[in-house]
Amino acid sequence: MIIVTCVGCTYRSFPSLLEFTSYTFSFHMILCGPFCFYHDYVKFIDGTNYVTSQSATSPVLVIIIQHYSVLFCFFYFMEIHSRDE
Repeated sequence: MIIVTCVGCTYRSFPSLLEFTSYTFSFHMILCGPFCFYHDYVKFIDGTNYVTSQSATSPVLVIIIQHYSVLFCFFYFMEIHSRDE
């Protein structure tokens, strides 16, 4: 029996052939090499990689700030660009 240990994970057996080939021949592994660790890949496949909190905040404030920053950059660019002409 092989025990592979990493930060926050311990595997006590080899993955099945399907799990191994799906990790090895995934899109990112073929193009750019090891994109993530096997533990992270298994958590992504299981759907347990995202931890939901009970106190979910509303994204309205973040969206408003982003919109104002985009508007500011747009008007700043238009002001600078109009001076050139």
